[in-house]
Amino acid sequence: MSKDEKSATVVTHRIGVSDSFATNNPKTVETLSKHHLIYSIAGLMVGLLCVIGGIVLFLNGVAGSTSWTAKFIGVESDISDAAPGAVLFIVGLFIVFLTRYIFKINSK
Repeated sequence: MSKDEKSATVVTHRIGVSDSFATNNPKTVETLSKHHLIYSIAGLMVGLLCVIGGIVLFLNGVAGSTSWTAKFIGVESDISDAAPGAVLFIVGLFIVFLTRYIFKINSK
């Protein structure tokens, strides 16, 4: 594989490794990638269950009032008087977003 092909082959993930580490430890990088893929698929399934559960609760007209205020790394979320289905739907989307598969090999 030429240097141009290496720099063009960038797979995205939250674990960032350098090009030299990836070259010297291909089995470790492969294991990290596989384990993060399993984690991402599990997060996708849990998030999907939350989204589907939220839709089912919303469509069945489950009544209730839920409110929350959250601040995380400078991002603020304020939901007031929301149905439980809507909250569960939002939580599912958040889980899917947090557990997405991003693996990056940094080439210098």
